[in-house]
Amino acid sequence: MSPSRSTVNKAEPCKDPLWYSYLRLTRLHHFPIGPDMVFWPCTWGLTMSAYNLGTQPKTLAFQSLSYFIGCTIGHAAGCVWDDICDYDLDRRIGRTTDRPLASGHISLTGAYIFLLVQVVACLWYLSFAGEAAFKLGLFGMFVLNAGYPFMKRWSPLPPAWLGVAVCWGLPVSWVSNNNSMDWKLVPTLLIGGAGWMLYSDTIYASQDRRDDEKAGVKSAPVLFGDNVRLILSGFATFFISSLIYAGIHNGQGPAYFIISVACPALHMFWQMCTLDFDNGPACWNMFRANCYLGWFMWAGLLCDYILKTAQHPQLA
Repeated sequence: MSPSRSTVNKAEPCKDPLWYSYLRLTRLHHFPIGPDMVFWPCTWGLTMSAYNLGTQPKTLAFQSLSYFIGCTIGHAAGCVWDDICDYDLDRRIGRTTDRPLASGHISLTGAYIFLLVQVVACLWYLSFAGEAAFKLGLFGMFVLNAGYPFMKRWSPLPPAWLGVAVCWGLPVSWVSNNNSMDWKLVPTLLIGGAGWMLYSDTIYASQDRRDDEKAGVKSAPVLFGDNVRLILSGFATFFISSLIYAGIHNGQGPAYFIISVACPALHMFWQMCTLDFDNGPACWNMFRANCYLGWFMWAGLLCDYILKTAQHPQLA
């Protein structure tokens, strides 16, 4: 049902050129924030499997670049689809009334055509990952990512679904390298990573908590209420625990546990001690900090991989 005129927040006329409105539709004007969150789980799968298999550095570098490009396109497509599905809702939320679709600067037809181009590009990229990885990728695209916008209407915890969708690159990247699944490591990291995404997205969504309550939107901040800090601390603890378990299972070295585990743990502890959930700009800045936190996790994995490669020159 479309909102009545009295409930719609009027946005100022958009003065951006059309090409920039399409860029905003994909959120690429915030690049690399967004695509990097989708990319980090892929790096876990790629680098951990490379550590086990003895993959050559050039191969790992090429794979990482390819996945980053693919994740950028995939994230852009997801943002377009989300805005298409949330067209009416975005017109009710103060922070989103000026989005290209909600403001009317881009038509729904134009958005659908733009989305189709990106989906075709994603499928082309996936076709090089191998049959098993391709099938997993299809599930991620057309079930997990496509279903997310509707979770905001049907579920009080849409970030939980989003967390699995965003982290789905982990099993895809792992299987593309190994042609088989490690049923102890991958599901543990997938669920732990989903907890991290839920943690990060809840911080992001806290910007809109008051508007969500007025619009009747189901969101994690609304559900958690005044207990949000305690609950997110639990998700952070679960995520760090999954990193510890995965590192032990994969035989990772000290660099991983110091850089990929200890540094994120300390940073998340600081976040929960200092963040004001009623301060919109502070929530946005902390969300950005969580995006950059992925560098620490990948850095530890890379250091371990480089040290192992140095001990076995035949891999270089």
